[in-house]
Amino acid sequence: MDSFYQSTRLNAVSAFPLSGQCPPLGSWQEFTEHFAFLQACGIAQGIKDLYWDVRPKPEFGTVEIRVCDTPLTIEHATSLAALAQSLSRWLLRTRPELHAAKQVHVARYNKFQACRYGLEAMISDPVALCQTPLKQTLMDLLEDISMDASELGCAHWLIPLKEVVAGNTGDAAWLRAREMRHGNLNDVVREASERLMGKNNPTSEKRR
Repeated sequence: MDSFYQSTRLNAVSAFPLSGQCPPLGSWQEFTEHFAFLQACGIAQGIKDLYWDVRPKPEFGTVEIRVCDTPLTIEHATSLAALAQSLSRWLLRTRPELHAAKQVHVARYNKFQACRYGLEAMISDPVALCQTPLKQTLMDLLEDISMDASELGCAHWLIPLKEVVAGNTGDAAWLRAREMRHGNLNDVVREASERLMGKNNPTSEKRR
């Protein structure tokens, strides 16, 4: 049934005690000490017990971005990977000041706004003390990381994200349109599966 959320996955994940944002840890040593503390308290046994939005994956030497809901096309999944790569390079290059103490107060609210309203959300800025439309925040972010995307050779994969933001055509809207057309979830799942496999999706061929 329709939850009236643009993404319901995080509502389920939020039930876990170690969900949400990673604590403000400044180094790998601080992370290992924090994780050892959680283990000693019996709160976590392994990395998989951490349901943080972003968490390290030590066995692969990578960082997992887990906050995204499931994209309905391989193209969108690839675009999100390009966004993650470009954003990581931008952060490493610019080293912007982090206001962890202020951000922690608005993080859950902003996540709720994004889950409930999607691209129509209003995001609170704890530094500027104002609210801005998520659409504008995303477009500004995509512009900020454009040079890094070009350097990484993945700038063309950010184009689908810009199109989604500009046209307000997220996957939730697509699912609702199919449910209204068919009146049942069986056909919605069938079409979503076909879309993921690239059937009747000319844009996936265009991007290759």
